[in-house]
Amino acid sequence: MPTSHSKSIHANHQFILRQLQRGFRPKWYCVFHLNSNARISDEIMLEKDLKHIKNMLYSELYGGNWKKVKNKARAIWSMEFGSQHNRPHVNLLIETLPYPYDAFRSAFALFDRVLPRDAKCVWKKSAHLQPIDLDDAISLYQYVVKESNLENQTINYQVTDVIL
Repeated sequence: MPTSHSKSIHANHQFILRQLQRGFRPKWYCVFHLNSNARISDEIMLEKDLKHIKNMLYSELYGGNWKKVKNKARAIWSMEFGSQHNRPHVNLLIETLPYPYDAFRSAFALFDRVLPRDAKCVWKKSAHLQPIDLDDAISLYQYVVKESNLENQTINYQVTDVIL
């Protein structure tokens, strides 16, 4: 009998595969931690934090009118809470970023320094960034579903850029 963990992993895996088939081409896998441990039990506040982080990220990349930009980098946003369930962090799969953030060093600075400056709920100097090998699709979903179960779906569909 499948467990809630395996069902969630399977559903998230299927979602990511569908997004790849529809044109999602992530270039980066980024992890960064959130400041507020007090918000862990408040899903509404965590959702607001994620929306705020996305707004600050895309405002830095594309300016304040980013929602009207047609060719912006799409992203899959997921959240995990760590093994102790007390250290929230975001796992982000994101496509190629615009200049000047299109190279590793500048993309790393974006997530490690610029984003925490603009979104105070993000820890300073907590980012980890690595390029993605699209030929290894299995690793894509493994990045974002390690802690999936029925209570924690990890992928946040309200913030994720879904390709229909």
